[in-house]
Amino acid sequence: MKKFQTFLFLIIITVSGCKNEVKIYEATPENLHLGSKIYASSEFNCKNCHGIDYKGNTSEAKELKEKGIPVTDFTGPIPPEKTPLDYFKVISVGTNRTLDGDYNYHAYYNLTDSAKWALANFLYSLGQEPKTKEEIQKRKQALQSAIQEIESIYKNNRKWYLGENTPSQQREKSRPLQEMLQNTNFKLAQEYPYKILNEQKIQKILEIQNQYIEGSLIYVNNCQSCHGIGGEGVQGAANINVLDESRYEPIKNISRRKSAFVSISSLSIDSIKLEAIQKVHPDYYFTESQWNDLIQYLKIILEK
Repeated sequence: MKKFQTFLFLIIITVSGCKNEVKIYEATPENLHLGSKIYASSEFNCKNCHGIDYKGNTSEAKELKEKGIPVTDFTGPIPPEKTPLDYFKVISVGTNRTLDGDYNYHAYYNLTDSAKWALANFLYSLGQEPKTKEEIQKRKQALQSAIQEIESIYKNNRKWYLGENTPSQQREKSRPLQEMLQNTNFKLAQEYPYKILNEQKIQKILEIQNQYIEGSLIYVNNCQSCHGIGGEGVQGAANINVLDESRYEPIKNISRRKSAFVSISSLSIDSIKLEAIQKVHPDYYFTESQWNDLIQYLKIILEK
């Protein structure tokens, strides 16, 4: 282990004031070893971008860099004010540079705090040590400040809640269900009969797909999973949002989050209008030509 890693370990032990009890965030050899195993795991794919040499020079990293997304070289210099706590927070909630729509592919919510700290400490240990006395002093102060923040959290909590794991009282409240539904033609989820297409109808639709390729591709990739092959609807329901309310009594005033599901009824010719579709699906960003292709395709398969 590098001299600075030993230095870091000694600081953590000193500040925590306990030589016997190993803290969850300590950079022990066992902790660093666990972090290296998590890094190398195919489940979390760290090495796919950052590489087996930790320098971020893989082909996937190159693609990300071409999109303007930097990939960290963990073996490079570390700003003196940066600590394992910064790594822990990024592992927990990601950053604004790792967002893909609503999904943050750098937020490992399923990792335990122990695993997050192991990975954070391991990645931190790969970086270059501070060189000047001023940098060393800044690093020491940053580490002491980080330990104080960490201790204050774990003093009253078993787990450090970040991002989507924030306590329910601190979460942004979801919109009321009726408000979410008022601009759609959805109904609350319930079991009811739906159309079953016969082989003749399916064959016609397949023929239409070959004739109207552009419109059919848009429908298959964006609509079919909910509305069915021929707009007949599907058995079950689709998730439209998350609700704070629960059918269970809150435990210690902590509400349980649950998904809001709606039934997908069959489409009708009358509902196939550009304004109506855009109102229900405001997140669909098609060109005018694509909208025309989709609507033309929908009208044809529903008329058949």
